[in-house]
Amino acid sequence: MEQEDIYKKIEAYLGEDMPLEEQKQFELRMAQDADLKQSVEVFNEINHHLHEEIWLSLERDNKHDKSVKYIENYIKSDDAIQLKSKLKKAGNHYKNKRSLPKIKYAITSIAAVFLIGLAFTFFYKSKLNNDLYTMYFDKDDLPSFVKRGPENKSLSKGIIAFRAQDYKKALPFFERYLNETQDPLIYSYIGFSYLETGDFKQALQIFDKLLLSDSLDKSRALWYKSMVYLKQGEDQELKKTLLEIISDSGNFNYDKAKQLVVQID
Repeated sequence: MEQEDIYKKIEAYLGEDMPLEEQKQFELRMAQDADLKQSVEVFNEINHHLHEEIWLSLERDNKHDKSVKYIENYIKSDDAIQLKSKLKKAGNHYKNKRSLPKIKYAITSIAAVFLIGLAFTFFYKSKLNNDLYTMYFDKDDLPSFVKRGPENKSLSKGIIAFRAQDYKKALPFFERYLNETQDPLIYSYIGFSYLETGDFKQALQIFDKLLLSDSLDKSRALWYKSMVYLKQGEDQELKKTLLEIISDSGNFNYDKAKQLVVQID
């Protein structure tokens, strides 16, 4: 069998594009030919690292995991698209060279460089976002309920738990207070309780309720949403929200938003 035919059959086998009878014959030959078996294993390794599916799987799995979410965003970036193209070209180049040791070495090197680079980028970016969140999130930005009528036990218990950073305990008290009073500003505390427990999706939904309310302080919701995006690592949504804030000097934390949008660029 000519070398070119061998490589075509390997690609057909790995791509599940081989008739069943021919597949059985090919597997029988692999069992008898150690070199052919090694070639199949190496080509499979190339496909594992370079095939589009390995990139797409990151987008499908663990959607709510912060690290995977950041990697998903990175994969969609221009830098990642260019890197992916280079990896594929490198794979094709080494396939054409038909040198098994070189292919193995190249794939291992490419994968190692990619993973190290991605890990470094993630941890650096994650640390930067956490530092900015710590710098810009101030609990004084949350509304005060002092002098808002008679003391409400649900609210008082919720605030005590919130200040003790027991956010899961605080949530039912805040929700009970909301049911009792329909005060939209409590969405601020409910949203941040979800944010601090890592439920970014729910936090954003709660802040949207504040944004759509009749409260005079509803622009707070834009700043609160920017804090979610900052902690989540959603850079595009963060910038979009900050630009919306600074489009109107009357919006809550207008000056802080101007500072933060410069820092993330």
